[in-house]
Amino acid sequence: MRMVTFAALLLAAGFAAADTTAVVKVYGLDVKERIQTLELIDVTAEKQAVEDAEPVDEVLQAILDEAEALETADPNAEI
Repeated sequence: MRMVTFAALLLAAGFAAADTTAVVKVYGLDVKERIQTLELIDVTAEKQAVEDAEPVDEVLQAILDEAEALETADPNAEI
């Protein structure tokens, strides 16, 4: 009986010490809202090259060529 009384007192003390003014924020998005958000994020921009632009150095050009090759590669091909 003492144990039950002690447990009840501990529970009451816990409720008394708890912060009841805390705000809990809950966010929920359905699938369409999530897809719309992803579509908004997935935006690409293309800037037209100008005639007086600096030439691309060899290392950067090699990286760009490799990236282009990876983009156009067959995804089902073995690596």
